[in-house]
Amino acid sequence: MISLAAIAILCLCAWIGIRARGASPARTGGADGAASRARLLEALGTAYPRAVLGLLAATLCVFAGLSLRRRLPSRLRPILARGALAGATAIACVGLAEGGAAAYLSWQHRAPRLAMAAGPPAKTGAAGASDADASILVVGESSAEGVPYRDWLSVGKVVTWQLRRLFPTRMFHLEVQARAGWTLEQMHQKLAESSRRPDLLILYAGHNEFASRYGWSADVPYYDDDPGPGTAAGLATRLAGWSPLCRLMDEARGRALVASRPPIRPADVVTVPSHTAAQHQERLDDFRRRLGMILADLERAGVLTVVVVPPGNDAGFEPSRSVLLPGTPRADRDAFAAEVLSARELERADEARAIESYRRLIARYPGFAETHFRLARLLQRSGARDEAYREYVLARDLDAHPMRCPSAFQDVYRELAPRHGALLVDGQDVLRARAEAVGSGQLDDILFNDAMHPSLDGHMALAEAILSALRDRGAFGWPQSLAAPAISREACADHFDVTAATWKEVCRFASGFYRATLPIRFDPAEREAKAVAYESALKRLEAGETADALSVRGVGVGRPGTGPAPHR
Repeated sequence: MISLAAIAILCLCAWIGIRARGASPARTGGADGAASRARLLEALGTAYPRAVLGLLAATLCVFAGLSLRRRLPSRLRPILARGALAGATAIACVGLAEGGAAAYLSWQHRAPRLAMAAGPPAKTGAAGASDADASILVVGESSAEGVPYRDWLSVGKVVTWQLRRLFPTRMFHLEVQARAGWTLEQMHQKLAESSRRPDLLILYAGHNEFASRYGWSADVPYYDDDPGPGTAAGLATRLAGWSPLCRLMDEARGRALVASRPPIRPADVVTVPSHTAAQHQERLDDFRRRLGMILADLERAGVLTVVVVPPGNDAGFEPSRSVLLPGTPRADRDAFAAEVLSARELERADEARAIESYRRLIARYPGFAETHFRLARLLQRSGARDEAYREYVLARDLDAHPMRCPSAFQDVYRELAPRHGALLVDGQDVLRARAEAVGSGQLDDILFNDAMHPSLDGHMALAEAILSALRDRGAFGWPQSLAAPAISREACADHFDVTAATWKEVCRFASGFYRATLPIRFDPAEREAKAVAYESALKRLEAGETADALSVRGVGVGRPGTGPAPHR
């Protein structure tokens, strides 16, 4: 019975882990079921190491009793023998399950070589395609997929449209192998399944390395003065750290939390991160290793590769979590939170004094994301664009629940692309230059419709930069006398049939995004205001108004930036 129960529990853990694999933070379908899976996995993850410790202790006691069998009553000896057999069998089952979990984790996190690196270029496109045909493959996550414009356009579609226009005698075939919620690990494994070699590969990813692994309500023990576990719980925690099965359950729980709704509970000004420093470093090391492998294989295969440094809405999306140093006592954390709130109140009365308050707070605790963001807002209003930009980037990088690609991950692209002959399109610099031309000079709601998905103007800017890089490389026989195109918004909207239906989907998606993320911030007012603004715009569109008449930033074909900033 013990063995059957152990096998049943372990099979249940494995089944839930597989079902929870690959959740997307951008989609909340089945959120209630995901939350239930997360609770069950948490319970199992807590109970399993304790049960194993109990099993080991009980089995040792039984074997110790058998060693004294001459002193035991004869009727107890067969009972102890059966108990020893049951315990040994259960331990063997646990060992097999741990080995199976280790093998599954090894497969799940495999880093394969690309098959296309070993073979000649494959013919792509429709049957009977000529030698002049060229194939373009886009790999990435939702931003590369084109969300929320994916039914109309994406960066890859805009690039392909322009290449067909510039080289009318060639046929360019596009495949978008990008999916919402995917990490670089998943893209790497998917890319390795195909032996077809594209002529051009565009890689645009990096926002999901944390958001697709650590859920809205995920948190870790962080501050030194937080109550620690008791002796038994501490032993169980250490055992869980060594257990592949516990890691499998923990990863499955994290994905279930990603797919569940954020908790409806007040957030604190000073909070805890969603992951540990070791997990952050593990994610960064794995990202660097995989990107290096991908680029090296593509270089050996002779594939022209463009990597896009993923930009995010630095100025228009506040950090979700801000933390102090682990050694900060609770009394100091509470006092610091009160000072932050006081500085925010001061913004309304005296912005200059508020700037000085934030500078003092940052000097004391430079790793607190919220103070950098509030300072950036005030600097932006005062006209200090460059300093505001730096503070916005710091706030994004210090967010303890990252939903936008941190600078350390962006730097991996900048480091590895030149090493492997890939074309580097630095999305951060590209969109900042566009922001200088059309708006505040900041990466904000003009260029993004939420935290990380580019607006129409953002997609066009990135596509123009890719085309310029291809022209500089002389790709597809591009003559130096032929300039890279400057894309007209009106022409782009007309070609991809961007109409009221498109803007309705943009407003619907953006309002849903801000509604979903507002509970995870201590002050959700701005995210709620944005959700309301997009909901109002959707109603006006449904009533027959045009997108350009709305004056909503990032919505419409007219000149961007005409709408009022949604924050003050």
